[in-house]
Amino acid sequence: MSGKATGCHKIIAGRTKEALRAMDAQFARDHAGDSDERLLDYVRREAERFGSTPNAGDMIGGAFISKRFGGWRNVVAAAGLPAPKRQKPIGSRRIFLDEYKRQAERLDRELSSRTETGTNPGNEKIS
Repeated sequence: MSGKATGCHKIIAGRTKEALRAMDAQFARDHAGDSDERLLDYVRREAERFGSTPNAGDMIGGAFISKRFGGWRNVVAAAGLPAPKRQKPIGSRRIFLDEYKRQAERLDRELSSRTETGTNPGNEKIS
């Protein structure tokens, strides 16, 4: 990876992690009053969408739901799902890769705009 590509990757990865943290926080605010059963239905839908039982880190709101139930094992048991496979490193998770792609596209648009206007959006250093 060239210096510029490495710099862009770091920016995109940082933005991705920040966006996922923000989505998790928003989920917690939006669903604080939800019943346990409603949260379990969400986990079941995510398991169906993934084709397997997710880990807490595989889905938006997983940390909030895990905390509500006293751990992810309790969530999985209450949802009646089989135990999940070992959690992948964050950079390999579908949720991260999907958001990484969105952030890369966003940065690409910003860099195109910068080229057109001669400005640096976000004042991020790209070597």
